Amino acid sequence: MFANVIGISRRRAADEGKLRPPLRFRLTRLTNAFSKKRANLWAALALYFAWCNFCRTHRTIRCTPAMEAQVTDHIWTIRELIGG
Repeated sequence: MFANVIGISRRRAADEGKLRPPLRFRLTRLTNAFSKKRANLWAALALYFAWCNFCRTHRTIRCTPAMEAQVTDHIWTIRELIGG
């Protein structure tokens, strides 16, 4: 018998989407479409890593990694991060 590979793939992607961690949003597929521009992926990754280092307080060090490295003296807001 012939299995509908596309249908199975879409169903698996839908099931995995329900289990995805909330902060790993860009690294998992949100739709069946995808971005063909590598620059968009690099921009999203740069924004995610900057948020992790400047905006997100880590449990183990109880501050941001940028504060721990003495790059900054406060936790940044998203507005500060994007320059708005």
